[in-house]
Amino acid sequence: MLWQVILIIHRKILCRGISNELYEEYFNNPDRPLYNRTIQGVYPPGSTFKMVTGIAALETGKVGVNEYIKDVGIINKGHKPACWLWNSRRQVHGNVNAMTALKVSCNYYYYEVGSRIGIDTLSKYAGDFGFGKKTGIELYGESKGIVASREYAESKGQTWTIGNTLSASIGQSYTVVTPIQMANYIATIANKGKKIDITLLSKVTDCYNEKEIDKLSVKDTLDEKTGVKGIPNEDIPIKEENIDAIFEGMRSVTGDSGGTVYGTFNSFPIEVAGKTGTATSGNGSDNAWFVGFAPYDDPEIAVVVIVEHGGHGYFTAHAVKDIMEEYFGFNENN
Repeated sequence: MLWQVILIIHRKILCRGISNELYEEYFNNPDRPLYNRTIQGVYPPGSTFKMVTGIAALETGKVGVNEYIKDVGIINKGHKPACWLWNSRRQVHGNVNAMTALKVSCNYYYYEVGSRIGIDTLSKYAGDFGFGKKTGIELYGESKGIVASREYAESKGQTWTIGNTLSASIGQSYTVVTPIQMANYIATIANKGKKIDITLLSKVTDCYNEKEIDKLSVKDTLDEKTGVKGIPNEDIPIKEENIDAIFEGMRSVTGDSGGTVYGTFNSFPIEVAGKTGTATSGNGSDNAWFVGFAPYDDPEIAVVVIVEHGGHGYFTAHAVKDIMEEYFGFNENN
């Protein structure tokens, strides 16, 4: 019955709601407005992935919370990528630790700790945070995305290299994620490793007698139909000092002078934890991400914004700020 209702609603929206001419216009539009980017669009996460790399390095003891790594611009691991600051201004971040590396988004730091942990550990932690698998949302056609790994490279007939590891450490290489996966990831960080169920269902009511139906029984049916039944959703054990360091780094992105979006959030009424991301798209200018949660000390909401070909993650922070202003009621008197 429920699937019939969903199909009827879908039919009303697409067939009765718009003309054939308008539908054809949407269908043939190169921007693909009918494509559900939230669950189907896949994009490199860029620097928003750095919390995965940081947590993996901290949890495996490959770097200490207060251990400083000196950014000298270009790292020499056989492959020689440079920090974004060196590429853009021929400047360096100097000594950075787990917190300040997030604040200034220092690629050099994550190249170093990524090389210490290796791709096998990094891809494991990426999977723990939900990348490379469906979230389980009750929608058909969700993409799993891809986690960069030695196995994935081999499946493409390619050999994994240290250069691939360094690239994967800053959210590039083969890794692509959906916006819904990213929201799940940020919510998991905000919950300090505790997972939540990704769902559209608040409650289910029998339309004949208006009695509420057990939501779990309906979700089981939906999970079977959408192909996500049986996907584990296990919590991630993270030491308190390590997740506290990630929290502090994300807070400093928005709240401390020198943070990548300090100018956007410095006068915001509540503290926000966030991270910018700028990722190559392979088709035009870079994609722009901003991910965050608030309030910092007692999270209620996680927000993810991506702008295709948006240029730089800094610009998306304004959209996240607008969403949070509306959520927390700061616009009520405007």
